[in-house]
Amino acid sequence: MEEEFDWEKHGLMTDKELDEIDENFKRTEIEGVQNILKYFDRIHDKLFTFNNILIGGYFALSQIYDSFSIYGIIIPLINLAILLFIEYRMMEKSRFEANVRKKTKEEIKKHGISINKTNLYSLLAIITTTIVVGIFIYNVFTITETSTVEEKVSEGQNTERIETNSESDIKTEKQDYNKIVTEFAENFSPNRSENLDSIPTDIIKAFKELRTIDKTAHKQNVTLVFAKLYAEHLKCYHQSYIIEHFPTDKSEYDFDKLTMVNEFAFMSNYLDNEKLPEVWTSGIIEKWLTENPELLKFEPIGKYNQFIKSVSEKIKNGDYWDKK
Repeated sequence: MEEEFDWEKHGLMTDKELDEIDENFKRTEIEGVQNILKYFDRIHDKLFTFNNILIGGYFALSQIYDSFSIYGIIIPLINLAILLFIEYRMMEKSRFEANVRKKTKEEIKKHGISINKTNLYSLLAIITTTIVVGIFIYNVFTITETSTVEEKVSEGQNTERIETNSESDIKTEKQDYNKIVTEFAENFSPNRSENLDSIPTDIIKAFKELRTIDKTAHKQNVTLVFAKLYAEHLKCYHQSYIIEHFPTDKSEYDFDKLTMVNEFAFMSNYLDNEKLPEVWTSGIIEKWLTENPELLKFEPIGKYNQFIKSVSEKIKNGDYWDKK
């Protein structure tokens, strides 16, 4: 009779011990699956909570800073939709497992593939939430820095303007000088109630600022204003009228004063600092247009120049009467 093999004597495990180890591994696998689900739920709970906080943060940014659009809140809302979709898949997973004994092998196989995809979606949710956080942090710092710089610049500008400009000047400086000047020149209608002296200071300041921004636009619009003025004088009075008296002492004349005459003087360079004329009349524009015929290509100026020539010819022939 053969002797029973002594497994312990040879340092080997018995079948019973192997069965116990196998049972331990099975319990470990079950616990592992349970722990995966547990940590999955914990991670997603935290992602949900954190994403809701971010929604509030994005909304707060849009209320505090005008430069941040309210539509920025769409970013965390999209991430919330991804999280909800993953939760829906987990719910479907549990529903399937609740009836797993009634499922076919093919359905079980598809279910296994679906679980793998859900794991990928879970990783995607972590990544997208991280991106949403990154965008939020970026906006917080960039908007704050931009706002700080704008406040410092605004404070510096306001300090200088308070010393030299009125409240209306501050408003004008923030606008498009070209647009302001062009609209004024196009709408300027010099009649008995609207003349050079009635032009608001803010408008003249816009003309002055336009000198350094667009000299061509400045030249065209100043010329148009004076062409309209001279045309009105010829139409109503059959002659030009004095628009400026110059002092005998050149030191008494302020070349920097905000007047349309000074804008014309800057444009034409007709004023000699050493020898000022006694007066300027509105007819000075005729000399300017003769010396700068390229301005006649600007349609409004060309139209008024033709009107001036027509009226002047009729006045010369003595057959023009006041036709208002």
